[in-house]
Amino acid sequence: MAAVSPGGSLAVLTANAHLVPSYSTGLAGVARPLLTSHALDRVAQKLGIPCCETLTGWRFFCSLLDAGLVTPCGEESFGTSSKHAREKDGLWAVLFWLNLIATRSESVGDILIQHWRKYGRIFSAIASRRW
Repeated sequence: MAAVSPGGSLAVLTANAHLVPSYSTGLAGVARPLLTSHALDRVAQKLGIPCCETLTGWRFFCSLLDAGLVTPCGEESFGTSSKHAREKDGLWAVLFWLNLIATRSESVGDILIQHWRKYGRIFSAIASRRW
């Protein structure tokens, strides 16, 4: 069984966005808060798109979404969304993952391993702390 971190999930979705029909033409950019891992930064750099780092809170993402500067964005609590909504959308994220699994015909674990081979694996000390 594979476990996906919040930052890792957004990075994998971004790297595979071209497989989803509504993102097949590309992404404007991506955004993450300061406390999320830098996995998204690596993907954005390889894709040649901007990666915005914000303070935590959807109001910061909304400004970027409204300006058309980012397409997907996500936070450390797995809240993930895109230009279709100004708030985290768990159903959208689940459907995105299901589309990805169906299109690639691979398990989540296989998708993660291939992603890590291409972009590297980032461990976050903040995410692994037990409060």
